[in-house]
Amino acid sequence: MKTDKLIHLLAEQSSAVKPLASPLRRVVRALSGAFFCVAIGVALLGLRADLETAIWEFSFIAQAVATIALACLSAVAAFLMSVPGRSSSWVRSVPFVTVVVWLLVIVLGVFTSGESSRGFHFACMRDIIVLAVIPGAYLFFMLKRAAPLELGRVGFFTALAAAAFGALGAQFICHDHRLIHMLLWHYLPVIALGAIGAWLGRRLLRW
Repeated sequence: MKTDKLIHLLAEQSSAVKPLASPLRRVVRALSGAFFCVAIGVALLGLRADLETAIWEFSFIAQAVATIALACLSAVAAFLMSVPGRSSSWVRSVPFVTVVVWLLVIVLGVFTSGESSRGFHFACMRDIIVLAVIPGAYLFFMLKRAAPLELGRVGFFTALAAAAFGALGAQFICHDHRLIHMLLWHYLPVIALGAIGAWLGRRLLRW
């Protein structure tokens, strides 16, 4: 087939494509939906009894700031990386820096307080997963409409953002504010879900 005929054939078979909004506009929309879903999930699962006093504690505020920062920065990284040419080294590195800072804050607090772990708390892990499912599905759906090239990394940041939202919501449910508990049953599940997201990204974000 000659080139002119091929171009003419492709033009006849093509259909109108609605351009996507800018990555930052889409990430604002995604974050708004994620915050709303987590708020509804927390209301359904039930708030912790000591919330009125817990929200004024430094450890609670620090954990909330860390999870919000991780969720927002990971989502921004995922949406920017989903558009070819918009990614850069700082886009990839900033969420990792947030992960490390969050870990350092918890570990330093554990060593200075001398806390020890007591028992298993699978309920917190369950709550994080439950609260992260809908935001995660929504984020993957929005990113699927773009053209991500680094599927594993985009999937990792997407799941990391959703898991961080789940950890944020779990703070308002879980009554155990010890930092060793936050490390084992809030921080580590978030990282594990991010790793699973890297695997899912290679399968769900193909285009």
